[in-house]
Amino acid sequence: MKLNKIRFYLHNKDYIIHEIALLANSISEYKEYNDISITVTLKENIQTSSDKKSNVEFSAINRLDNIDILLKKIEELQKIKLAIESTLLYLDENQKKIVEMRYFSKTGETNSFTYISKILNYSTRYIKLIDKIIITKINDKYTELT
Repeated sequence: MKLNKIRFYLHNKDYIIHEIALLANSISEYKEYNDISITVTLKENIQTSSDKKSNVEFSAINRLDNIDILLKKIEELQKIKLAIESTLLYLDENQKKIVEMRYFSKTGETNSFTYISKILNYSTRYIKLIDKIIITKINDKYTELT
């Protein structure tokens, strides 16, 4: 996974939970719609040739394919969430502070590396290095989960 994608998910950690819920809701709607549409087949919509699918069959198969795609998206988001959470558990206090200031700012804005370096009394280069190490750890954990 690209490191900037991991940074995006760190900035929007609550988005992951929200997105998983939305995808699960979409799956429920697809399944509900599938049950209804399969029972309401019209005789004129059914093809007589065995190698052609009826409109109803095609729609049902299309919805099932969409359900599979949504399930894969949920699985990916859950892996990203797990990779982030498990990596954050094992960071030392300085690393946790850097992550909190950079990605979990209470104002909703991203603190710059320069700002963080001034507050923590480290060089900007060191803060960037720690950031890259943390992002790489999350990426490694995500790769391990896939």
